[in-house]
Amino acid sequence: MLAYPEGEKGKALGISVAAVLSGFSVGLLLGRLLAPYVGCRSMFCLNIPLCVLIATVNAPAQGAAGRRERRALRSHHRIGG
Repeated sequence: MLAYPEGEKGKALGISVAAVLSGFSVGLLLGRLLAPYVGCRSMFCLNIPLCVLIATVNAPAQGAAGRRERRALRSHHRIGG
């Protein structure tokens, strides 16, 4: 199965790595800045709205990736079939 066309794998990997490292950096900075004011335990409440926001923004992209994968599966022959 192809998740990305051959020429776009590097771009997808780069975007993924950049997103992860940005999340680590921003999370550490915000945690350090907010901990003295709102407390460590209350910062866990930020995860729920943040996850909902990310899932909402990411849902159209996941739908497009699924359609792309189904198209690729239809265009390729099944192994042994």
